[in-house]
Amino acid sequence: MKRKDIQPLYIEALGAHEFFRQLGYLPENIFINLGRNQIAIQVKEDEKKADVVLAKEQPTDFADRWAEAVTWWNDEATEEERREIYEHSLTRNSAAKIIANLVALDMHVTPGN
Repeated sequence: MKRKDIQPLYIEALGAHEFFRQLGYLPENIFINLGRNQIAIQVKEDEKKADVVLAKEQPTDFADRWAEAVTWWNDEATEEERREIYEHSLTRNSAAKIIANLVALDMHVTPGN
């Protein structure tokens, strides 16, 4: 699989996941949340959680395509591809708003991890 084979929704989800990793969240605390005809990336800390909506619709094959995208990210993507996806993600470009929301929820933010 090549990056060009991955639809924009999954590229954004990969970038959003990396954004939260860069804020210090462990992968086991970052989730894809499917619900009410939307897709969000969710971080959990203790009993608190925060969502960032990625799409207002759910493709019927989301789980399969997400698994393919994650496999590509972990096994085939170059560091340059990963960096580019992270740097150009809408989630990262909304960092100030997202970080303010996390702080308001009393969730940790440790940039640069």
